[in-house]
Amino acid sequence: MSTTQEVGEFKHNPAKKEFELKVDNGDKAFIAYNLYNKNEYDLYHTFVPDSQRGKGLAGILAKKSMDWIASQNAKALPSCSYLAKWVTTNPQYANYVIKAISKNKL
Repeated sequence: MSTTQEVGEFKHNPAKKEFELKVDNGDKAFIAYNLYNKNEYDLYHTFVPDSQRGKGLAGILAKKSMDWIASQNAKALPSCSYLAKWVTTNPQYANYVIKAISKNKL
């Protein structure tokens, strides 16, 4: 699996409740979330366009999203199956991962 592909801008898009990553062909990969309790992100879906799968983009997107969450001193519930596995292999984010959310949705 190659991760040498050019990736574009990463951004947090609160209007869409997504962490987005533009890729070299103009497509967008994203992690969708629901926000609870002002700083708890339920990361429930990771999407990479078919044409971009197998290139390591999901991992890049996961890292950038978790870096953003850590920078905000927020917490993440990785309910997406990809992210649930990813966080187990990236223990540097353990302080920002939670196993449950008291769901006061915002």
